[in-house]
Amino acid sequence: MIVTIARQCGCGGDELGEKLAKRLNIPFYDRRKLTELAMKEGIIDKHPNFFAENPVNSLLYAIASGENNIQLTDVPKQIYDTLIGDGDGVIVGRCGNFAYKDSKNAVRIFLSGDLEKRIDRICEEHGYSNRKQGENLVKEYDDRRASFHKFNTGQAWGSARYYDLCIDVTRLGEDKSIELIEKYIKMV
Repeated sequence: MIVTIARQCGCGGDELGEKLAKRLNIPFYDRRKLTELAMKEGIIDKHPNFFAENPVNSLLYAIASGENNIQLTDVPKQIYDTLIGDGDGVIVGRCGNFAYKDSKNAVRIFLSGDLEKRIDRICEEHGYSNRKQGENLVKEYDDRRASFHKFNTGQAWGSARYYDLCIDVTRLGEDKSIELIEKYIKMV
């Protein structure tokens, strides 16, 4: 079983994903864990922008990687095949929904939420006394994630048609969102 979680900034996707993985008793893969595995496999240098979640110019990427016929949308699947293979796990971010789009063993989740509540969460997490700092961070991360996803998949990040389940986590809360995901998994 693979569960992929894409999320807007301030939705607590990492925390939710880690709790879900523990409840499902499967591995958890966030940026840190995926980067660690990529270093062990020796592929981090080939795809540093993928692990940093940075979109790059496709021509410059092809030149730098030495691959003239590279199909950029193949990169997420190739990376996950190398790092996870046929194993189970909860994957947060990095185009997991796209990499596992054809898998019958995958559930693709998108977490969204009320902008003001997401900003409040970021301000609290980062200790920002200036609300504008939190607002800027949320906008920056959401824009970067959307660009990164579009670059690596050709798809619109957050579009419901690319996910099995879209959840307003600021409305339901973390625990009820996890319960909803578990119920969905049991139903499919």
